[in-house]
Amino acid sequence: MKLSGIKFWAIALFVVSAIQFAVVSCSDDPGVENYYTQSREYAADYLKNREQYSEYLKILERARGEYDLRLVDMLGTYGSYTVFAPTNAAVEKYLAERGLASVDELSVADCDTIALNSIIEAAYFTTDFNDGQYPKSNMLEHIVSVKSYQEWDAQKQDSVLAMYINQTSPVIHADDSVSNGVVHTVSTIVGSSNDLIGTVILSDSTCLLYGQAFEVTGILDTLQDHYVDDTYGWANDKDRIDSCTWTNTKLCIPTAKHLDGSGGEYDNVAYPVKRYFNYTVFMCPDSILKEKYGVTTVLGKNDPNSLEYLAHQLYDPMYPEDADNDELTDRKTALSLIMLSTAMVTITV
Repeated sequence: MKLSGIKFWAIALFVVSAIQFAVVSCSDDPGVENYYTQSREYAADYLKNREQYSEYLKILERARGEYDLRLVDMLGTYGSYTVFAPTNAAVEKYLAERGLASVDELSVADCDTIALNSIIEAAYFTTDFNDGQYPKSNMLEHIVSVKSYQEWDAQKQDSVLAMYINQTSPVIHADDSVSNGVVHTVSTIVGSSNDLIGTVILSDSTCLLYGQAFEVTGILDTLQDHYVDDTYGWANDKDRIDSCTWTNTKLCIPTAKHLDGSGGEYDNVAYPVKRYFNYTVFMCPDSILKEKYGVTTVLGKNDPNSLEYLAHQLYDPMYPEDADNDELTDRKTALSLIMLSTAMVTITV
């Protein structure tokens, strides 16, 4: 009896093993978790599947962008996008402020502006970035900034982290991950961020002295007006079409027309349409100027409380030949030098 029991269990284990082997061997299904099909929504699907974005969706459907492509179609394809999606209430508020009754009354240009302002062609989660300027501009080529504050939430009776896009658009729901990026919900339409750096400098109430110094030296005009490089590009339209006539021969790529090498032509080479000057300015708050240097005013070459006096103390020993130069807009004067030392320029195409 004991031997028969052992044989019985041995046979049973063999049968179970055989069944398992057969199941594994005969199944070609790698399992759902190994499928390449993406189960998450694209940004366009995310918006379409939620009623609260229906008005914003109408704007996206009418917007065309630079390449005459419906932006809603773009958000339904592969890529990487950050979408600041306004709620229906946000769109209705915007329309009311403009005296409009519906999205249909917006022009295509209006829809383009709203849509392009709300999309960055890169995915930025709050865990990646929640304060300052985003590394990449939006699709309207404007800088987008985010600022986080601790605010009191009356409903939660607690302090919460509040995020604002371009200072005016509160993020009410963040980090909804989609297949091609991330969607942040905002309670107002993201405003146009087309203020140039000069406007931003003058509007900073914490750095009034620096703003005034940039203004009186004329540096502010340079920062404000020299944004697009007007000297960049082809000399004329012929150069653009026939790149072999351009002076930089490195961009002329010869191609043989015939097997013997005769009849050579030149292929056109793609190049950026525009070149921009982008500025970085390191602003010193009025409070620091006062606390560390006793500076409370801008002008006054002989006034120890002025920024101009401080500039002369720093630069006159280095450039004595310009110590008596009182032309504030001259880039060699002490005040201009101290302001120029706080500004950096980068060129992008």
